[in-house]
Amino acid sequence: MSKGKKILLGLTALVVAAAGGAGAYLWSQQATGEEFAHAEPAASAKPAGHLLFSDEWARAYGEKINESKSYREAGKGWRWPVALCTTADPKVNIKEGGIVLDLYDGVCRKAHLGTKEEIDRCAFILVASPQQWKKILRKEEAVLPSILAKKVTLKKGSYFTLTQYMKAANELTLQGSRVDTIYQQGL
Repeated sequence: MSKGKKILLGLTALVVAAAGGAGAYLWSQQATGEEFAHAEPAASAKPAGHLLFSDEWARAYGEKINESKSYREAGKGWRWPVALCTTADPKVNIKEGGIVLDLYDGVCRKAHLGTKEEIDRCAFILVASPQQWKKILRKEEAVLPSILAKKVTLKKGSYFTLTQYMKAANELTLQGSRVDTIYQQGL
């Protein structure tokens, strides 16, 4: 499929979602915690990528991480799960939540949308606005300098430890930028 068709399909899906149609995405409260849910779009309006911070996006991110030889090398020695969380933004219909990356010794063992309890159990929790994550994923800004500039909050974990794995952090950003991402309308 051509890049133009992918963009057109992605924009079509966003328009349908904005109108609350078959491609509408919503947050729902489950007994297990907050989970991102979405109605499958009609076949003709199927998006070309994955909605930012959805479970599908997290899984695609995990796949990209595991495909990266550079991350495998840079992540050697890292043995802690990481939660990447977003703050709520009602203007673009995003609720507070995040994804969990079970990173261990250069491999992503699991990547998924996390419940509040799963996120709280992570050794490292990074929180930013959806707009800031978009800038990071587009490689307009890097994670570690964003923490220093207070654009990303290190809610849990050691900044010193993160700096020891700067190359791995940069590789994680690179792999996130390679996920075919659909950004919420207005983001």
